[in-house]
Amino acid sequence: MDINPTKELLYTVALVIIATIYFAFTMTTTVKTTKRNVSLEKPRCRRIQNIPLEVTRNSLETDLKKHLPAYGPECYLTLARSYSTQTATINCLKFANGFPYPIDETFLGITPIFDSDNESVNIVCIPGLGGHAIGSFKAKSNDHVWIRDSLLPNISTARILVYGYNTSITNTNSKYSISELARDFLDSIKVFLWKGKEELNNNYFFKSFYALMLFGVPNLGIRLDCLKEIVAGQSNDKLIQDLCFDKESESTVFLRRLGESFSDCCKEQQFEVVSYYEKRKTVTARKVIQGFPFMKSNC
Repeated sequence: MDINPTKELLYTVALVIIATIYFAFTMTTTVKTTKRNVSLEKPRCRRIQNIPLEVTRNSLETDLKKHLPAYGPECYLTLARSYSTQTATINCLKFANGFPYPIDETFLGITPIFDSDNESVNIVCIPGLGGHAIGSFKAKSNDHVWIRDSLLPNISTARILVYGYNTSITNTNSKYSISELARDFLDSIKVFLWKGKEELNNNYFFKSFYALMLFGVPNLGIRLDCLKEIVAGQSNDKLIQDLCFDKESESTVFLRRLGESFSDCCKEQQFEVVSYYEKRKTVTARKVIQGFPFMKSNC
């Protein structure tokens, strides 16, 4: 792998470092049932896309009240521009039939949560492998999503975007590489931010970086044999192997080279890097006989 600080390797490195944010070790135990008790269902965050630019928040709320009898402030409605259309997010139960815009829960690709007429910076939030673009930043005990509910009062001139990608570690048919994930992210953000303009090279994107904030990111690798158990024999086995320590508890060659390349990139284009890390052992996933992961502390 050639090291070129101004090309795609930077974004490969950046994604490797960011993509382990909120790594999805927090999969909850579930019991399969044949019946669903609707009264126990909880609201989920959903995305509404392809809303015309001329649709106002008030008119959207009018449509929502027709299809969601329980619509109210607790639904946390957001509405933001998405190039030639608008995108909304909302906490709710399932919509009644006939709603005029497409709805999903996957949040794949770029989703704008907030924009401003005076925006001066784009904040792009990326969850960890196997995580969810919204759920990874949500409180466990309530519906508070801190990138949606806590940032806006303090950063009113920012546009807040989330990026979702499908990397379920329990999907036996999935095959990803760090480079492919990085390239997909780079292509998505370039199209969203500069769609309609002439082709921009990666160096232009690189020079627009201002800061990088890392939350619980194991830059040198992770020591989780239980994860290796989950992906053993699967197509995505190599992806996890590249992120874990080797038998001598050293970073893999892959991660060491990425780290060195990232340092070279920072010498060319300086920006702030802030890291937050944990001092307590993390609850992690472990594979059981039936094939379903469950929670196990201090794995």
